[in-house]
Amino acid sequence: MKNNDAKSSTSFQENSPVRVLAFLEAKEGKRQELIEILIPIVEPSRKEEGNIAYVLNSSAENPNEIMFDEVWSSKDTFDKHYESPQLYETRQRVGNLLVRPMEVKIYTEINEKHI
Repeated sequence: MKNNDAKSSTSFQENSPVRVLAFLEAKEGKRQELIEILIPIVEPSRKEEGNIAYVLNSSAENPNEIMFDEVWSSKDTFDKHYESPQLYETRQRVGNLLVRPMEVKIYTEINEKHI
């Protein structure tokens, strides 16, 4: 029973939207360079199939902290975006500008169906 519970808590409904939060922290003095790499991917990502929202944010508390707040129509559409050559190249370019590796968290909405 425990295995089924663990599996269901980490699985995604096939056609359920997902919210993706990606956190990046620029090394001191590298914020502008990081932003110059990230801004050009925003508009093309918004036009990708399955994208609902794609917003680049800067922390009000620490300007070196950058966050992508994304909504995708499904986990599959996000995976396709994340695994694209453009995003792979971007991750390679920003890697040495970051304090630590980018952290990506994926969420699904809790609603009446989950009660």
